[in-house]
Amino acid sequence: MELRALLLPIGRHPHPSGTQVIDGAALQRIAAAAKRRGRDIPVDFEHATATGTGAALAGRIAPSTLTVMPDGLRGVIVFNERGAEAVRGGAFSHLSPALLYNPRFSAGGDLHVERLVAVALTNQPNIPAMQPFFPKPNLQEEFLMQELLDKLKAALGLPPGSDDAAALQAALEKLEELSEPDDGAAEEAAEKEPGETPEGGAADELTALKAELAQLKAQQLAGEINAAIADGKILPAQRDWAAAYAGQDPEGFRRFLANSRPAVQMGAIVTRTAAAATAPLSAEQEAVNRMLGISRPLFDKYNTIS
Repeated sequence: MELRALLLPIGRHPHPSGTQVIDGAALQRIAAAAKRRGRDIPVDFEHATATGTGAALAGRIAPSTLTVMPDGLRGVIVFNERGAEAVRGGAFSHLSPALLYNPRFSAGGDLHVERLVAVALTNQPNIPAMQPFFPKPNLQEEFLMQELLDKLKAALGLPPGSDDAAALQAALEKLEELSEPDDGAAEEAAEKEPGETPEGGAADELTALKAELAQLKAQQLAGEINAAIADGKILPAQRDWAAAYAGQDPEGFRRFLANSRPAVQMGAIVTRTAAAATAPLSAEQEAVNRMLGISRPLFDKYNTIS
């Protein structure tokens, strides 16, 4: 079970040892350290990893999924069965990061945070700014939808980590294959009395399953669009365009996202000079700005040009 979540919010957060300073520089430092180490970040219960009180894990976070965003550090949690059950059952309400700071660079009560050691499932997060795990009902619905997709992959014989969109496409192709009439079925149907329906209502079940898969596919695309907006690859004003494009050509839309960079810098502190503000853009950047509808003033506001 996977879920993209806010792991560490930006801000100044009180702690018994001092104030945990999480600004743009700290977020970049923490993400870089995790990727440099190359080890999965554990997700545990009640900070068991940091306190050494237990070895049970709820899941893991791959460093490659960490993204610095305007609101903090986000990543994808891959829950194991025990962790998924704890979250689904509502046993824990919050995530809580365990951080490592460097006293050498800490001064005046401000803690120089360098590393995200672990993330805990808890009901008492050490950072009050952490939001409830399910702040809105539809988030839990997304969690359950992912569980359904995992079951679908298993039924199709696909590995657990396979692409969700590919699983939906394979399921639709399988349904199309099953719905194609064969000569034997046609002859059997012809022999039935008028008004008699196929045994077990198989046709109705097939129609209902197709509708459910189509709905799951639409929700999957909506989630990808939301993630692209959060990552800065498309603007909020382009949501309708993205939805139309994804609906007509899902694979083409995914290729577009895979080859896109954020339209604006996310989570960075921008410093500029007068000369940099008037520097000409590259032909590639101008093409990207035209495609995304980004004006030069807006681009200059959020990007450092070198």
